[in-house]
Amino acid sequence: MSLDIKRLVYDHSPIWWQNFMCTVAGHMRVRVRYDKLFEQRRRFFREAGRWSLDESEAYQLEKLQHLARHAYEQVGYYRRLFDQVKLKPQDIRKLSDWQKIPTLSKDDIRCAGEDLIASGYNIKKLAVSQSGGSTGMPMVCYHDRECLADVYASFWEYHRPGVKRSDPYATFQGMVLIPQSQKGGPYWRMNKAMNQRLYSIFHLSEETVSQYIEDINRFKPVYFAGYANSLYLLAKLAEEAGIVPQWAPKAVFSTSEQLLSSYKKTIERVFRTKVWDAYSQAEACGSISEYECGYYHYDRAYGYMEFKDKEAKGTRHVAEIICTGFLNDAWPLLRYRVGDLVEYEMVETCPKCGRSGPIIHEIRGRTGDVLITPSGRRFPHISLIVKNLRGVRQLQVLQKAREAITIRYVPAEDFQGNKDEKFIIESFQKAVNEPINWTAEKVSKIPRTQNGKFLSIINELDKSEPSG
Repeated sequence: MSLDIKRLVYDHSPIWWQNFMCTVAGHMRVRVRYDKLFEQRRRFFREAGRWSLDESEAYQLEKLQHLARHAYEQVGYYRRLFDQVKLKPQDIRKLSDWQKIPTLSKDDIRCAGEDLIASGYNIKKLAVSQSGGSTGMPMVCYHDRECLADVYASFWEYHRPGVKRSDPYATFQGMVLIPQSQKGGPYWRMNKAMNQRLYSIFHLSEETVSQYIEDINRFKPVYFAGYANSLYLLAKLAEEAGIVPQWAPKAVFSTSEQLLSSYKKTIERVFRTKVWDAYSQAEACGSISEYECGYYHYDRAYGYMEFKDKEAKGTRHVAEIICTGFLNDAWPLLRYRVGDLVEYEMVETCPKCGRSGPIIHEIRGRTGDVLITPSGRRFPHISLIVKNLRGVRQLQVLQKAREAITIRYVPAEDFQGNKDEKFIIESFQKAVNEPINWTAEKVSKIPRTQNGKFLSIINELDKSEPSG
């Protein structure tokens, strides 16, 4: 049955049948993700987290050398690329040699298509998915079953501390759960196969938040998981409405969007719990986890991560991350430019938890396009500006010209009219400090992408003018 037909059947079915379809889909996901070797795979990633820097780098070099041989011998795209730059697999003798391989962009992947799939793999037997498409251009991803099993073993070891697979949980992600024909609640569906309550993020509002909290109190999920902005909005709306949730989950796991410190504080305050953040991609190239030490570390058994510095201040650096995944021989991505930034500090060992460095202080990615100033400077994130604002529930900047940028904002309950709107404009003027006509536009809602992602920057300049 095609996806379009499944969607049609789902949209025209009663709610109890929609719950059944969610459960069937859950059974299928469980079969793909968790094989008989799950605990063995998870144990490997657990032990890898305790490796010394020397042990980690020795393992990474071994995996990169394997990838170089495999890609050259089995993947047409890389064979031509290696020959073009006169590189042989045996030239990779140390970690720094990996930089001899040209980087891989999202456009490179889209243009290469199936030419990136290794010979010996039947494309019909590969799992096919799409990346989030936060820039509006989703990308097709291919994984074999071994890769998916490893990805989820790693996921449970690194990204879900303190909870179990059998625990009931609530998700707030970009799935279209509610048909357009449905008027009113309920705004959630149930996947019994995974003990998962799926909440629609597209229907969360001042009018409906009480229904969400009431159902959470009934369902009692052990943890929440979802997009950072959606989790924050749930907490913020409840707080503004004076609703104190009776149920406090054991943890909240944020993903897919940048978790601002103000978001984290609000979620933890309202739901009386701990928020954990993590980073990965549908392409399965790199993983970053928040650990009990309070810092982020990148998970070295998952892939090799390079940090291309953009700016530095003291011992801290802001860098673009370039990722090479270790888990997917069927569709290997070498030196993939994901498009995300991190703020990091280079240390050999974390002084708090002993894990191999570097320490990552902040993940600054997945916020959309970049702002381009009249002088040509680029601002890929606005988190440092937004965190100092007051009286604002959500904010997005829209650029249609280099000299004109609109700041869309959704006012919070404590918004103080012209005073706070003026402060918003002045904050951006001071941070960017270029001749730009900043205008503020009050809106009741900021639309999301088709996948439910929240973009803090939308750049509508002529696409012939590169934005990143």
